[in-house]
Amino acid sequence: MRPSRPKKLLLTSLVALLLPLGLAPAAHARKGPRLGYFDRLKLANWKQVMKVDRSSKYWKPTGMLLIAASPAQVMATFMDFGTISTFMPKVKSCRVVRRRGKHKIWAVVILDLPWPVANAWVAVKYDWVQSSDGGFKLTWVRHRGSMKRYWGRLRLYPWGKRWTLAVSTMQAVPDLHVSRSRLNKGIVWGSQQMLHHLRAEVDRRQRRGTLKSFKP
Repeated sequence: MRPSRPKKLLLTSLVALLLPLGLAPAAHARKGPRLGYFDRLKLANWKQVMKVDRSSKYWKPTGMLLIAASPAQVMATFMDFGTISTFMPKVKSCRVVRRRGKHKIWAVVILDLPWPVANAWVAVKYDWVQSSDGGFKLTWVRHRGSMKRYWGRLRLYPWGKRWTLAVSTMQAVPDLHVSRSRLNKGIVWGSQQMLHHLRAEVDRRQRRGTLKSFKP
């Protein structure tokens, strides 16, 4: 759960002071993405940093957002496939159909996308690993389905003792004609919304006392 307003102002001032100077926490920051001065200020104010690679036909957005929970708690929320449709936009349902060990999961995702796509489905393979510092790396890719492309990466870096820096890159491209401009705007919007709604759900679970750590 993010801090109340007085605490938030104090924390923001502290983080804004420490992050740009590279003082908090240096060991973890080196393992994460490179952050410029203004990127750190945005993160310190609980805003999302978005970088968009426009060099290819389909844009590749990378979003970064601080979440006031541990990487294991954020991972548990994202991997809760039974409830992900209640907080993740455009996801109508998600059902696990196969597991191979602890680190590989196959799921069928039904998407409620804007016209002319409407209902789409995709069988997705998820792979994850945990790093020695308690962070996580999750990747997913289309196995089959009505989407032309559906892939993504989510990195969860420990950021201090209580926070997580979530970094995501993803693409969802339907298998039918949609204008390039509209499609790429949708790709960027989807990446932004995924992180915002993930953090909002983590906050809700903290308030309700139902936030748990990831246990595969």
